[in-house]
Amino acid sequence: MKNFLTIFIVALTVSFAQDEAKSNPEERAKRQTDRLTEQLNLTPEQAEQIHAINLKYMHTAGEKIAESKADGKKGKRGKGAKKHSKARDKEIKGVLNKDQKKSFKKMRIHQKEKKMEKRKMRKGKRQGKKGKRPQ
Repeated sequence: MKNFLTIFIVALTVSFAQDEAKSNPEERAKRQTDRLTEQLNLTPEQAEQIHAINLKYMHTAGEKIAESKADGKKGKRGKGAKKHSKARDKEIKGVLNKDQKKSFKKMRIHQKEKKMEKRKMRKGKRQGKKGKRPQ
């Protein structure tokens, strides 16, 4: 019975995580805008403009991902995503004031550092699985 309960809880957790990842572009744009509004102290006008930017880029990102999956081009997705992200950031910076731009830049640097840490962790785990024997 305990095993069944444990499996049920794990399955339920995975189900919620998948639902979150598969949310529609409108929901992702709203979450992103809410996060930026909180972190950068956006005015209501700025939040509205940034929401429009986020929404535009969330829709195009979804289309590009679908295209690359259909074509089987996984490698090109990363390069396109980087260009896409830079263009979005440039538009967002156009809405921000001087102090907000500084905070936004720091936030992006922090996000990149976290991403690199995760990448290193995954790489380390993969190398450990390859069976390198300690001497």
